[in-house]
This record gives sequence, C-alpha cells and structure tokens, in this order.
Amino acid sequence: MEIGSLLGGQYPLVEKKMQVLQEIVGAKIIYKSFETGDKMPSHSNPTDVFVIVQSGKMEIKLEGVANIFQTGDFIHFPGKALHELLCIENAKILIIK
Repeated sequence: MEIGSLLGGQYPLVEKKMQVLQEIVGAKIIYKSFETGDKMPSHSNPTDVFVIVQSGKMEIKLEGVANIFQTGDFIHFPGKALHELLCIENAKILIIK
C-alpha cells in the first residue's frame, strides 16, 4: 500500500520537480462522485487500485484498517485486497484500475 498527497496534506510527497506516482499498464480510469453518507461495501478487485481524491473527504478502509483521505490525497493498494469506503463530505474521486 502507498499513501500520499498531491497537495502536501496529511500524507506529503517527497519534494521533487517530477515524481512517477504509479505505472499501471492497461488500466481503466473511472470518475465517481459521492454524497455525504454514501458507502461502497467491502469488496476486492482482481487488479491493483489507485485512488485520487479530487475533492471532499472520505474514509477508506483497507483490510480492516481505516484512513481518512481528503482533497489531493491518494492511495494505491494491491489486487484482491478487501476495501470499503464511507463518504464523510461530498467527494469526487478518480479510480485507476
């Protein structure tokens, strides 16, 4: 699992002029929006998943461990890892898988 923030928030990246965040071959890029209280039940995906929070705040629980993510934060986790989501404030995310 990797966690970071594009905006230097709770999970700051190392200061570099350029940094490759992930290399994902043959991936889909999915845009999703959530309203406060929306949930995504526990599930897994056969491929790696990379999530970028574009706006809002959400709790993402990975293998039972919860972390709070907000605008600019990202998380990468391996395929088959159980994960779930709870939207804390209206949010928009990009999912790359």
